[in-house]
This record gives sequence, structure tokens and C-alpha cells, in this order.
Amino acid sequence: DMRRVGNLRMNIAYTLQFAEGTGSNASTTARGGNFSSGILGNFIAAGIPNMRISNVLDYDSRHNIVTSLDYRYGKGEGRINGKPILENTGVNFIFRARSGEPYTKFRQPTRTNNLIDGGINGSRLGWHFGLDMRLDRDIDMNKLFSGKSISEAKRPVMLNAFVLIQNLLNIKDILAVDGFTGRPDDDGYMASPQGQLDIQTQVNPQSFVDYYNMTLWNHNNINFPRRINVGLQLNF
Repeated sequence: DMRRVGNLRMNIAYTLQFAEGTGSNASTTARGGNFSSGILGNFIAAGIPNMRISNVLDYDSRHNIVTSLDYRYGKGEGRINGKPILENTGVNFIFRARSGEPYTKFRQPTRTNNLIDGGINGSRLGWHFGLDMRLDRDIDMNKLFSGKSISEAKRPVMLNAFVLIQNLLNIKDILAVDGFTGRPDDDGYMASPQGQLDIQTQVNPQSFVDYYNMTLWNHNNINFPRRINVGLQLNF
């Protein structure tokens, strides 16, 4: 944590975690469900007792780095041509990076066969990166309307105007993938022999393909694109 030196302040946080256990959530041992949940559930349904297998949990992100950089002008600072045009104005950047979460790799499309390729949660996503920016300015409402500074006013009122840009670089970050293809938008079933056979038996093959592809889309698999927020915050 670097305290403010001049106009700059910076903070860097690093977290190292090892998340392992017999279940990532309350339904892990239920039959069916998602990748690792269905596998353990089928073991228990088969009558195999005392299943206590420790695996990497679904949310195990080993490395997590968050960096905050704030550059700000105080009262009377930020002069341009001798005028404090940028006083009480600052910009803040937050950079986030974390290693990818685990997922279970399969040898065939999950609709046809659940043969594991490797171990439960034996594969991992790539690293995640993100950058947010906030540009803001404090406006002394007392001085604006009454001519008194914030230190002279009995009830100081400050208005903060800001522009917040999330995912500044508009990075397409993959948050989850299919266990067979390793992609967020394709499970490989349509290209498989069983999928091709199912397509040929449909009344309208192209319609079947289109509707099936629509069911594959999950907004939770990819992060949001760049978002720009403009707002006012009143402090009194």
C-alpha cells in the first residue's frame, strides 16, 4: 500500500488460495447435475459407500491480483494557464487478474457419454483480466451557491460527478466452457456421429440445428462487454 505521494496513490493486493474438498456445493453428490456433481452422484447411486474423494473445487482460482492506482488533484491544484481547472478532479484505475478456475474434461460430447479425460476438475480455464476506470470531480455546492467554502459552511454539501467505465479494454473474458470442446458456445454434439444422426431424423433439420444452438448460449459463460456509467453523488 503506497500512501499518497504528491498526486498518486497505489495499492496492490495478492491472494493465494488452495480450495479443495469433497463437494463444491450442497448438490455436488446429487445424481446428474453439472460435471463433477453428476460424476460423484453416479458413484453414490451405484451403492459405493463412504465416497470421500478430495478434489479441486469449482471456484478454486489459485492466484488473484488486484491493483488500484489513483491520481488526483486537490484544492487549488491542477492548474492550466494559471487556473486550477482540474482541482478536486481525479482518475482511478482498477486492474484485476486471476488464474482460471478448474473444469472437468470429457472425451466425448456430454450428451452422448461422460467419459472423463483426465481427472475431476483436472483442466483449467485461462487467466482472467479486467480493467475499470473512474473519472470524477468534486464540486463544492456551498461555494457555488453561497460563496462560502466547505470549511466555512455549517453544513458542507459536495456533489461528485463521475464517469465509470467497466471493462475499459472491452476484453472478451471466458468464464466457463463445455467439458468436451473447451468452448463457451459449443458442446460438440451437433458435429458428433449421434448428433448428425439426430439431425437427419428431424422434420426440419436446419430448424433443429438453429434451436439447439440457441439453447447452448449462456450469458454466464462470457463476461459483460464495456459498460459506461455516468452519475452524480451528493454528499452532505
